[in-house]
Amino acid sequence: MSFWNNIARSTLRDLARAVGVRTSPELAVVDLEARIGSQPDAAFVDDMWFVLRDGWLTRSAPDREATVTGMLAQGRGNTDGLKMSTRAGQLAYLKTLRRGQSLTDVVLPIFLASGATERPEPVFADTPADAAAQQHQFEEVLRARFAAVSSGNINALEVAVLSAVKEGLDVLELPSASPAEDVGRLLPNIFNVFTISFPEADGSPLSEYQRQLVDRIPARFATTDPVAPLIGTIGGVLQSALADTTGNKLSALISISAIFWTALAYGERENTPPEFLKQVMEGQKRFWAKQGETHDATAGLDEELAEILSTIPNVTAPRRDSDGSVGWGVFQGSAVVNIMFRPAQESGPPSITLTSPLLKDVEQSTDLMFVLNAANEQESLVKFFWRDGVVVMAEKIELEELNQRLFRFTLGRFVAVADYYDTVLKDRVGGALSRADRKAAFDA
Repeated sequence: MSFWNNIARSTLRDLARAVGVRTSPELAVVDLEARIGSQPDAAFVDDMWFVLRDGWLTRSAPDREATVTGMLAQGRGNTDGLKMSTRAGQLAYLKTLRRGQSLTDVVLPIFLASGATERPEPVFADTPADAAAQQHQFEEVLRARFAAVSSGNINALEVAVLSAVKEGLDVLELPSASPAEDVGRLLPNIFNVFTISFPEADGSPLSEYQRQLVDRIPARFATTDPVAPLIGTIGGVLQSALADTTGNKLSALISISAIFWTALAYGERENTPPEFLKQVMEGQKRFWAKQGETHDATAGLDEELAEILSTIPNVTAPRRDSDGSVGWGVFQGSAVVNIMFRPAQESGPPSITLTSPLLKDVEQSTDLMFVLNAANEQESLVKFFWRDGVVVMAEKIELEELNQRLFRFTLGRFVAVADYYDTVLKDRVGGALSRADRKAAFDA
């Protein structure tokens, strides 16, 4: 495929609009290739600098940071009063740069690299995959992602796993009242980092234990055979950690993420050299101390969401309403989740609403309200309610900016929680599942 087909759809549309050609993705690719050639050259980047600066570099943190680093190395631009570690500071700095050969020399290779990887074809599903196919797909994705662990992305992966563990622990009590149930909710948080929100490379320097991880993990996952035992191993060790009566959330955060990495590298904990586990624990403490987030802009938010969701398995094709809202459906296990994007209105900013009809044919009762109130207390990030015989789980995200990694993680967690709670609530309050009960990949 051509360069123009590989870049983000939002950037493609920005450029097509600026050049004056058709803006729908398929036609924009054809028109830009006919007008510019198979890929942009220095003259095109120079002409389109303001479009690239205010669109592509506003949305893509890694490319923006690479551009800033390159221009700072040449002593260009003005950094007075700007905090260059922040998105706002970087964007303000970019606006001080003048077009010219030095800017083009830095921006062109970064822009070419952004379109060097062939875009995956969208995977849409009008009906959910069966349990065996879903589990196989899950293990294949994990194997491929484990094999992709490298010196470039290991730091970003560690931060993402720490964030995922923290998100899970925020709604748990320690020691856990039900370690087995809590492991079932914590594991999806961790594995969604690999199946949905695999971080991009950052190229940071490596520590000694990270070098071992980079050497061992890809080699361990040359086939899918080790994946299923790994899930069981990690689940068993985490269950013991969550039942530890001496632990607190910070120590659990550090120990659980360390357990994950040692299991990923060595399989069984008894095979792990003691000095390696100690190094990992120290590394986790350092990562936790400096953990932070980077936010991307939401220009063309509906296009950005379409871009993300088109690469996630078991997502329906988008449907657009007359008011500008766009919706998708996601299937996992016995759950179906509806995603609805609503553009900015006078009453508020753009929003994304996640809903899942967990049960149908449920009669209202005091017991039902008690169970739902308990679930709401347990799951502080989502809301459970009953309406017209249906038990619904929902979460609303109001956005001025979109962090794509955080959205993928939020969606993955929401889907996993819905798949967990529909069967749990059915056992407690009756009713029927919204669709056929199928074993989720994370339940294996």
